[in-house]
Amino acid sequence: MEKEEFVLCDEFSPKDNIDSDIIRDHLMAIMILQIKNLLTSKDKFEKYFNYIRDCTEHLLKANSDLRRYVEEEKKTIENFKEKNLNKYTVTYNALNPVELNALVDDFLVQIKGSFDTLAQSFQPIFDVKIHGWHRIKNKSGKNVVNNLNNLAKSEKEKAQDLIYFIEKNTEYITYIVDLRDGIHRGGLKNISHIFYDYKKNTIIPQIISHPNGQREYLLDFLKRTISEISQLTSSIMFLSLLALAPGLAISRNTNDKVQPYSWHIITSIKK
Repeated sequence: MEKEEFVLCDEFSPKDNIDSDIIRDHLMAIMILQIKNLLTSKDKFEKYFNYIRDCTEHLLKANSDLRRYVEEEKKTIENFKEKNLNKYTVTYNALNPVELNALVDDFLVQIKGSFDTLAQSFQPIFDVKIHGWHRIKNKSGKNVVNNLNNLAKSEKEKAQDLIYFIEKNTEYITYIVDLRDGIHRGGLKNISHIFYDYKKNTIIPQIISHPNGQREYLLDFLKRTISEISQLTSSIMFLSLLALAPGLAISRNTNDKVQPYSWHIITSIKK
């Protein structure tokens, strides 16, 4: 199994720093932390490893969509500029960038996929079958929380930090999943076209409008989201592992020359 693990790691060769972070904080972490020593059978470990591998792949695909978006947006805006800037245009003009929107759709599908496979990884840990990050009463992840709350009392106590963390982030996860679901309702309605302002003689890239009234460039949103989701999924992964190892903690090492993660025994100092 060890040879297979390292082959899989080589398969996910990073293309940028975000890729490196995703691989280190997911796939490499469970290899380095020797998770097989926590799970009760080889079969459970292999299932868990495959779920985390799939979660990692979804995140890497999302980041690949982001890189393509950066390239395509640059080309699209340059072509749009050529047609509009300094052409004595006296009207506003807008471009619906279908190719860019398709990349955004793919990005959100992969993000949702990372959550679904992460939820499935709880099966070999907690012996519960959770098929995805499904919603209950318009809350994505409520199904996951309900399953964890139905664990035996001793197991639920071990998973309490995990349950709390998921509940704390339910609103954010729900919003991201809602964006993904918008694809199946005719496309996202809160993303603008590329816009030419003839009065200022400038091109305005795509903008996403959030429910709270805030607006940001779509590219900034995509960059922020891949980073936040990677941190969120790795945090959920670590908290689920800690439920297997009461009294232990996982720390991230800052020295690049040593392994990025390690186990530590939790000690309390009485005053």
